[in-house]
Amino acid sequence: MPDPQGLDVHDLAISHAPTFDRNGRMTNNTVVSYMVGTHGPFNLTYGPDQATPDRVNADIAKHVADIRAIVVRP
Repeated sequence: MPDPQGLDVHDLAISHAPTFDRNGRMTNNTVVSYMVGTHGPFNLTYGPDQATPDRVNADIAKHVADIRAIVVRP
């Protein structure tokens, strides 16, 4: 069901971004990009093994709630 205020999450993309840890070893961060209605794109970056489905979904849901609080005014 579409969001009545047009704040649907869409264009979700997941990629890896190589980076170096404190010891100089190469590691991959996970980058999640998405749009919220006409707003964005937004990026969330997670270290190795941090991008669990529960965490990503919770972070996106919080961001949508923050946008809703800004965009939808009484």
